[in-house]
Amino acid sequence: MEFFDEKTGKVNDDYLESFSNVVNYYSLGLKDGDKLPDGYVYIGRKNNNPGLKEIGESIFHNPFFVAKNDDKSIRIKNRIAAVMDFKKYLWRKLMSDEITKEQIMSLSGKKKVCFCGKNLCHGHVIEMCIDYIEKNEAEFDMKKVEYQKKSQKTKKSSFRL
Repeated sequence: MEFFDEKTGKVNDDYLESFSNVVNYYSLGLKDGDKLPDGYVYIGRKNNNPGLKEIGESIFHNPFFVAKNDDKSIRIKNRIAAVMDFKKYLWRKLMSDEITKEQIMSLSGKKKVCFCGKNLCHGHVIEMCIDYIEKNEAEFDMKKVEYQKKSQKTKKSSFRL
């Protein structure tokens, strides 16, 4: 089951509800400057909120966004497209070791804080990825090896003098 049904174009809200570790920042009731409680980790883009400023941009941030934001991000027309693009982006980052399995698994069991939160959010993709690795670690490792071998062949074949 997926969070988004491409045939109907609808978000599966029941499925998203099963991932309760994605939390909207504002739902925490923090005041400006308050730090995140223990067990909570920020997964968003650079933010000027005093409590998040020193955290900076998370390596797990979604570079695809709907609303106007900083120049590093990539504008997408809607939230579903932004999250679907993040899913592909995260997979490539994991396969190429730009984000390691250990880094993503360090989020397991923690509340992932973003400004989308309970809406469809890239945090749901992170949760699904963690769930997949926990249940299929050997398969994940095998896919990663295959991806890296294929990637090496592509690099070698594209080299020309």
